[in-house]
Amino acid sequence: MWLNQIASFPFDNLRNPNDPGGTTLGQFLFEGMTLTLADANVWVGFLGLDLDIGDRLLAYGQIGANIPRDARVIMNFNGELNGFGGANTVSPWEWTAQNFHWWMLDVGGGIRLGDAYAIVAGFRTEHIDYRMIDPRNNTHEERGPASELTQAIICDRL
Repeated sequence: MWLNQIASFPFDNLRNPNDPGGTTLGQFLFEGMTLTLADANVWVGFLGLDLDIGDRLLAYGQIGANIPRDARVIMNFNGELNGFGGANTVSPWEWTAQNFHWWMLDVGGGIRLGDAYAIVAGFRTEHIDYRMIDPRNNTHEERGPASELTQAIICDRL
């Protein structure tokens, strides 16, 4: 199964939160950032059950999940790191999506209207979870304050 995920984060407050007067800019001058799951071709499994309850009622349910594995996430952003430039602030960044998990739950029920038709209603939810590690942007490593960019944007789980 191939999974696609694109998450866009617009930034509307570029001011430093530690400066109540708003005269200094924050560390990031990003206008927006997009995370795209690049390759999550994963093995998944499903288990489902359909029930006929009497002559008119029916119910169904299905769960699915993947075998956890690593994938890749591409991070694109427009803007810059305030006061710094160079290789460590060049977009796009590629991250390892460590221990990629996906699961889904689909349940519902219905009422038969004769032999050929039914009114059916249900609920479906999905969840994606991974840890972003090992950021790289395929340029040379830069030492100094700009190299701390990776520490500023690492998060435990997404």
